[in-house]
Amino acid sequence: MPPTMASTGVKECVGEEYVLGTVILSNGVYKSMEHRAMVNSEQERISIAMFFNPKFEAEIGPVTSLITPENPPLFKRIGMEQYVQDFYTRRKLDGKSYLDQNEAPEWELSNTNAVLHA
Repeated sequence: MPPTMASTGVKECVGEEYVLGTVILSNGVYKSMEHRAMVNSEQERISIAMFFNPKFEAEIGPVTSLITPENPPLFKRIGMEQYVQDFYTRRKLDGKSYLDQNEAPEWELSNTNAVLHA
């Protein structure tokens, strides 16, 4: 698994797919970071993975306070249930990454006000 920074800000070694939601919510501000740990033969090391998800009824997308005319949404809004289904089935990716597949349509990028009030 590639090393990443978990959404809690705690460095953990998790798969890239687990931080996709953080990238979407932050409108691309937060990126995965390399996990670097010093190996110590004298002391044990413990890693704890923690995951939190919204309810299936929720809609996820870039946080509206991060969206401005200068910083339009990079990703479309999607229902959490659909996000989970798409994520685990990897349907309709057509060779694209999950983030690429969920980029905001061109009309949203050119009409930020429509997204802000949707």
